[in-house]
Amino acid sequence: MWWIIPVAILGFLVVLLAVPLGLVVRFATEKPHIRFSFRWLFGLAKWEVVPKKAIRPKAERVKRRAKRGLRFVEVIGIMETPGLVRRFFKFLRKVFHHLRAKRLGVDLRFGLGDPAATGIIFGLLAPPLLCWPSADIRLIPDYEETVFKGELVARVRVIPGQLLLDTLNFVFSLPVLRATGRLIKAKWRTKREPQKSR
Repeated sequence: MWWIIPVAILGFLVVLLAVPLGLVVRFATEKPHIRFSFRWLFGLAKWEVVPKKAIRPKAERVKRRAKRGLRFVEVIGIMETPGLVRRFFKFLRKVFHHLRAKRLGVDLRFGLGDPAATGIIFGLLAPPLLCWPSADIRLIPDYEETVFKGELVARVRVIPGQLLLDTLNFVFSLPVLRATGRLIKAKWRTKREPQKSR
């Protein structure tokens, strides 16, 4: 009978992961900031995240930059791991497939200072945004001034269990494991190089 408790806990976790998670993203251009609001368990659990940009002292930035010993060539070598890029884009495609857009609100006035460039950008942005289902779009091009002012609100819904399965499938895939191994070797080699020079 001891197995009943772990099975019950596992079943409870599966049910929780199957409950949709609501996400609201707000981006405002005035004093640029972004805000994430989450609603889970049909509104019983709510929390908000407002990322803050940390400004480090210059000495600390130089110190942190000195610690990054990974060469550009090594980074390119890691990215060239067979199947890694294809696997990454496949993962992104699955994530966006699971996102269910509930509402998109755009209230934006923009201008590039060049009427021709502003018209081109407006022509590229307007059709897909206006065709978006459940969208409230107010996109105003300014052909005289350089301006970017307004707010964007996106409401999406996702089932956490689906994202978790896709993430685990990506992280433990063979290309990602190979790339991780290459990264660890490169970091280890970078740490040992100063010791050899001594």
